[in-house]
Amino acid sequence: MTISKPADAAVQYHDVVAFLESRSAGEVAHVAKTLFEHLQGTYDLLREWGSPAHVCHAGLCHALYGTDGLAASLLDVRTERPALAAVIGDAAEALVYLYASCDRSYLYRQLGTTDRPSFRDRFTAATFVPEPAAFADFMELTFANELDMFRGNPALVAEHQATWGVRFDRSQQFVTERAFEYFRGVFGGPERRPA
Repeated sequence: MTISKPADAAVQYHDVVAFLESRSAGEVAHVAKTLFEHLQGTYDLLREWGSPAHVCHAGLCHALYGTDGLAASLLDVRTERPALAAVIGDAAEALVYLYASCDRSYLYRQLGTTDRPSFRDRFTAATFVPEPAAFADFMELTFANELDMFRGNPALVAEHQATWGVRFDRSQQFVTERAFEYFRGVFGGPERRPA
């Protein structure tokens, strides 16, 4: 049986929310809120920044396979990728996989040192250099994910200024102006440097 995968324009927000509810996203604790609330916050930021539909939909589902920082997963990455693609489309699902598969310690140390960072898939151990557009989508999602947790929490910002503040600042070339300005609004600091 072939699963029909929607184009980004055909993805319906309420269908994605229903899918998340069916996987108990509202019952999983995540930092100071539920996982669903965090997914919604990430999605809202991406929409506010004018991100493409597939990036927004990936933001709404970005932690369903778990992440390098979140061990819990609501979908089995080996068997349930087609089920997620059927709800959010192939492009969004591919970004969810890229985000979930990121070996963060491998990638993050490269930020600010190269225009084309290498990526290691934590599920397969494969290393590769992502296409620039895919990496830009990944970084936009990364900014939205982390900034959703930092916004409105000055103590958390102060605690992570030396790590996430520096990491974000080194990543400005990979994200949109709106995402970088939002980071500056949360973390403070000088305006974006000219390209």
